[in-house]
Formats: sequence, structure tokens, C-alpha cells
Amino acid sequence: MKKNRGIQKLAILALLGVFAFSNTIPYQQFIQKNKRLEIRVES
Repeated sequence: MKKNRGIQKLAILALLGVFAFSNTIPYQQFIQKNKRLEIRVES
């Protein structure tokens, strides 16, 4: 049980880390590039 709780804590920390990283500027620039590609595909 203790091991499972530890794994859950690690998983939550990992998710929080990914969420925080996704809010960084490089990720926003990546989204902007994808939007530009979508516009090119539509036109």
C-alpha cells in the first residue's frame, strides 16, 4: 500500500510538472506554429 501511495505521489508530481512545462513560452510558440500549419492546410 505504501508503495502504491508513493507511485501516486510521483504520478501527480509528474502531471503537475508536465502541466507547468506546457505553460512555458516554447510550448505557446509550438501551438502558434501548429495553428499556422492548420491555416495553410485549410487554404
